[in-house]
Amino acid sequence: MTENMVCMNIGRGQRQLRYVSGLVFALIAIGLDVLIISLNLGHGWRLVLLPLIWLGTFSLLEAIQKTCVQLAGRNEQSLDDQLIISKTMRGDKIEDDNLTRALRKKARTMTMQAVVITTTVMVLVLIFPA
Repeated sequence: MTENMVCMNIGRGQRQLRYVSGLVFALIAIGLDVLIISLNLGHGWRLVLLPLIWLGTFSLLEAIQKTCVQLAGRNEQSLDDQLIISKTMRGDKIEDDNLTRALRKKARTMTMQAVVITTTVMVLVLIFPA
C-alpha cells in the first residue's frame, strides 16, 4: 500500500449525514452552555455537554476524513452518493486486506484525535467563567 492511497469507507451521502449531525450536536451544546450560564448553574453542570461535544467532534471528523470508525472496525464500507439509512450502521464488506488495515489504522488515529479535541474543548468550557 502506498502512502498516497485513497483510504475512505463512506461516500457523499454518509458524509452529509455526519456533517449535519455534527453541526446539530455543536449547536445543542452551545445552546445548553448558554442556558447553564444564564441560569447561573455551577461549572459541574457543564459536564452535561461532554457527550454532545464527543458526538459532534466524532461526526465531523468522520465526515472530513471520509471514514466511519464503526464500519472500519467491521471491514465494511458505504460509498453510495445518496444517503441509504440501512447502510449507516451496516455496509458492504471490504475484500481488500490492505484497505482494511489502512482503514483500521486511520480509525485508531481518528479516535485519538477525537479524544484530544473533546478533552481540549471540555477544559476550555470548564475554565470559561460563568
